[in-house]
Amino acid sequence: MENEIIDLVIFGTGGHAREMHDLVMAVNQQRPIFNFLGFLDQLTTPLKKDTELILGDHTWLRDKPKVRVVIAIGNAVSRLHVRNLISSVCSNKFQTLIHPTAYIGPSCKIGDGSMISAGAVLTCGVTIGEHVIVNIRASLSHEALVEDFVTIAPNATICGAVSIATGADIGASATIIQLKKIGAWSIVGAGTVVIKDVVENVTVVGNPARQIAERKSGWQNN
Repeated sequence: MENEIIDLVIFGTGGHAREMHDLVMAVNQQRPIFNFLGFLDQLTTPLKKDTELILGDHTWLRDKPKVRVVIAIGNAVSRLHVRNLISSVCSNKFQTLIHPTAYIGPSCKIGDGSMISAGAVLTCGVTIGEHVIVNIRASLSHEALVEDFVTIAPNATICGAVSIATGADIGASATIIQLKKIGAWSIVGAGTVVIKDVVENVTVVGNPARQIAERKSGWQNN
């Protein structure tokens, strides 16, 4: 329903979780959409801001099927593990969050649980998977494809028809030129300029990008 108010919890208590709380408040200033209930965290008594709003861990969602959740954790592996924890105890829907100042082209698609921050730009034909972070002022050009659990840091530039596979991490102010592919669970360091495809499970830095590390396949499941 158009005027339905959505009960929402944010999983996480770190900086990104607080940013998503700010995003929720910004959305509600435009039009009341969310009834924010509080934060969830596996550590239910962390010494962090807003601790009075921590409701419990993932098991709090049991028997609350109408409450939606967004996993606001910057680390992609942690988002994956929390998604699996939540899915093991309930079937709650994951909420997509889009800041009012973000530009989303009419032909773009955004998956459940993804977060689009202030000033981000998605031009046309961009596809975003589930539980993706597109952070402040990041830009994605035509036909860019971003798979699940990708993290795109502030001011990153993703040019046309770039493909970013599951779990990849694109650092702040990194640039990926058109038509390039970033492999699953790879890391592109801050300020890096990618002019060639990046294979999976590696870390690249510099201008132009060079590989400095490699991880074993499946490392994200440990």
